[in-house]
Amino acid sequence: MPRKLWLYNYDFEFELANLPPVKLHQSKKAPWWYLNRSSVLLTPLTDKDDAILVYQYPSKTLIEKYHDYFQYLPDFIKIQPADNESNSILRDYQATIHQPDKLDEFRLCPWGWSPSAIALAKHQCANTFPANFKDTVIRANSKETSDFIRASLIPKSFLIPSLQIKNQSITSNSLISEINRFISEFSKVKIKHYFGASGKLTDSIIEKKVNPKRLSRWLSWIRQSGGILLEQVLDIDSEYSIQAELDKQGRTEILTMTRMFSNSNGSYLGNLLDLTEKDALVDLKESLKPLFSFLAKIGYYGPVGLDLLKTRDGELKLIEINARLTMGRIAYEWNRMLNSRRFGFFGNFFLKSAQFPNLPSFLDYCLLLEKKFDCTFSIINAVPSTQGPISLITILVGANTKDLLTNLLSQLYPPLFQRVKL
Repeated sequence: MPRKLWLYNYDFEFELANLPPVKLHQSKKAPWWYLNRSSVLLTPLTDKDDAILVYQYPSKTLIEKYHDYFQYLPDFIKIQPADNESNSILRDYQATIHQPDKLDEFRLCPWGWSPSAIALAKHQCANTFPANFKDTVIRANSKETSDFIRASLIPKSFLIPSLQIKNQSITSNSLISEINRFISEFSKVKIKHYFGASGKLTDSIIEKKVNPKRLSRWLSWIRQSGGILLEQVLDIDSEYSIQAELDKQGRTEILTMTRMFSNSNGSYLGNLLDLTEKDALVDLKESLKPLFSFLAKIGYYGPVGLDLLKTRDGELKLIEINARLTMGRIAYEWNRMLNSRRFGFFGNFFLKSAQFPNLPSFLDYCLLLEKKFDCTFSIINAVPSTQGPISLITILVGANTKDLLTNLLSQLYPPLFQRVKL
């Protein structure tokens, strides 16, 4: 059985949207720079003989923690592009100075099966694919498909009022008329590219007066991806993420449902994990069976993440299908590995300079909190800024009550706690 090579190509949807890679020009303030140094998040998915492509090796402190967590370490294979790195690990791998040898010993396991990931797996690794798998992945991840499934295959309670505009020769005036008609009916509206992610390639609009720059962008989206999706903006109580795995035989394993937190721009903040939440999936599993059957029918297999929202009226609505790994899946895997408490919070703490001390000092502070409270702290990742203090830290906090977890987060990092109401 080939070893697995894990790849954190978080730019997956942007490649599907045909957006060019963004180079970083030596600036370590760009969000991509920190994400490039977060490949270690994939570690709980690995076996001991596997490897992960990384931009830099984890710090000695983190290496020691990983060894404590797993009793093994995967190989970390460093890529070093000949020019400035970008937000595309596959582009940077192709430009790396010394590419790793013997990739044919590996089976590639990416965050998502983008066209470039499929090409690498076919030509340099040990993967094999069914015919048209690239088209299958594109179809599975398109918001056109998510909208079709919630409108046609699953209970109507999951439906979000929407309109697809797919006429690639549509004129500006006709597009404005379609948008205004939808706004007249639903007031607050989101306009989505078929392959946006994390709040990117999505615009909110609440008035009929359309900015010409936005109009030009929406027309280009239609021509790039074949259409755009208009959705009513609902009053949201909370957001959730369902994680599943679909095998080659079409069998589905639903792993968990977590509560999901994001900022006002749609960027990821964290997941709340409840070990008893799986019981609530029993009824949902039957309702969602046609969704997974459809994905299997078109030939998709692999990880699946479903984003849902709960309205203030208590209804669950399907936002979209992510036929790839997601941060909810990563949170689940780390929580399953490290946390025996009922509740866990897995989160990214993006920090401004000097908000936290250095990593060893932060670990000492976490140990003090563990002794003071019946809780657990696990450091998952830390990416320092150019000056030295931590700028991004990913942590898992475990507690037996939600009140205690809330108290811990408020002490640990008040700015995040203000945005994450458990």
